[in-house]
Amino acid sequence: MKNVYQVIMTTMMALVLSACTQSVAFEDLHYQLPSVEIKGHVGVVISQSTLDEVHSIHAFSTGAGKWDAEIGVMLKQVARYEYSHIFSEYDFATSRAELPEGDYDAYLVLTVPYYDFQDYHASLTIHADVYGAQNQSLFSDSYSASGRSGAAKMWVTGAWGMKSAVRESSVEAFRAAFQQLNEELEKNLQ
Repeated sequence: MKNVYQVIMTTMMALVLSACTQSVAFEDLHYQLPSVEIKGHVGVVISQSTLDEVHSIHAFSTGAGKWDAEIGVMLKQVARYEYSHIFSEYDFATSRAELPEGDYDAYLVLTVPYYDFQDYHASLTIHADVYGAQNQSLFSDSYSASGRSGAAKMWVTGAWGMKSAVRESSVEAFRAAFQQLNEELEKNLQ
């Protein structure tokens, strides 16, 4: 009887845990950056409304849980990681007026007009309005990318693997989109 009780309690606990909402953003970003190196000062602007963007993901294959991908937070994390390594100086603000005073070689206004997690992988589009040293518009473009599927991780580990699958696929999608953006940045700033 005691074993039946333990099985029932364990099952109920698993159901409760899998029905929770979990926030998904990147913890520590560590990945190989491309050899793009742009000397100069960059400012990145991501509006508060973009920072607050969340995409809810429901995957019944891993339980009844919900995962909230914090798209704006992810965008900020990747921008900080990429541009603090690529540029000599990096500043961030939620509006152009809030950027610290300085001689910027460029400033970027970034948004994520599209994000989805379907068929076990993330797909997204980053939009960048890029301005030069004299506030002149250099270019405005969108960059779309997808991350690898996390199906195996989700099926094998269920709800416990879902957060990791969303995170890994999302970082790959962000990296690929930023690579496209950075190539265009390099052409326009040299």
